[in-house]
Amino acid sequence: MNWDDYRVFLALAEAGSLLKAGQNLQVSHTTVLRRLNALEERLKVRLFDRHKTGYVLTASGETILQSALHLKDEIDGFERQVLGQDIRLSGEIKISTTDTIGFFWLPPFIKKFKTLYPDIVLNVEVDNRHKNLSKREADIVIPSMNRQPDYMVGRELRPIHIRLYGHRSYVETKGVNLIASDKDYKNFDFILLNESLSHLPMNQYILKRIEPKQVAIMASNFSALYHLCLQGLGLAALPYYVGEQAPDLCEVSEIPFSVHSNSIWILTHPDLKRSARIMAFMEFMREENKKIS
Repeated sequence: MNWDDYRVFLALAEAGSLLKAGQNLQVSHTTVLRRLNALEERLKVRLFDRHKTGYVLTASGETILQSALHLKDEIDGFERQVLGQDIRLSGEIKISTTDTIGFFWLPPFIKKFKTLYPDIVLNVEVDNRHKNLSKREADIVIPSMNRQPDYMVGRELRPIHIRLYGHRSYVETKGVNLIASDKDYKNFDFILLNESLSHLPMNQYILKRIEPKQVAIMASNFSALYHLCLQGLGLAALPYYVGEQAPDLCEVSEIPFSVHSNSIWILTHPDLKRSARIMAFMEFMREENKKIS
């Protein structure tokens, strides 16, 4: 039994195509096909039907899938327990976080941490879909949320305050530099999140106070809002640590915290909390943010 073959089998079952499975595993699609052929040959069964639309599990494949998923859970749990007993202040920490936290908030902390622990390699993956800690896709997650999930351990680091920012030149052309009440919203155009994140409370808060014609442009994430705001296209609701990055942006108003009551958290799997390098990073982040507050 070769576990790597089953890893490929699971990736293909999830992705449905050789190319996507290879991308997820960071191998070539030909490697995926070779591994699949080897597994089918060894088991003497066909695991997938090949269609133009992709790879679909056969009845035998469905049976193997359940066993392979159970085996993967066992191996992931074993790896977490072994890593959790690691006492070395070296090795890799896989961190999953969002675009704004990863690009704007986290880098200064990483720089300072590396001076203290040069032998620990931080592997930061920026993606608004957080990696799964139970499946060992990440060791630590640094998300924006309003409560701690039951299956993770960690702590709240800092509340996220959302403010309305505009480029100084844009604000000056409007002749006003502050939104003091709801009626002042009519003085500006706005850059908003599009349908992928339009449900977020701060987006809805703004939409209730403006006319449709005031929506100048929409984008899929806060990083895009930031760069569009820098072009003087309107006001954008941004986390404070994003808006404060650019001297040319000025704060026009603050979205009430009750509207967006999220904070930055740092979380890990319970099996990993005793790993020396995981403990070192989480304690470092706690102490550094305690200094700021």
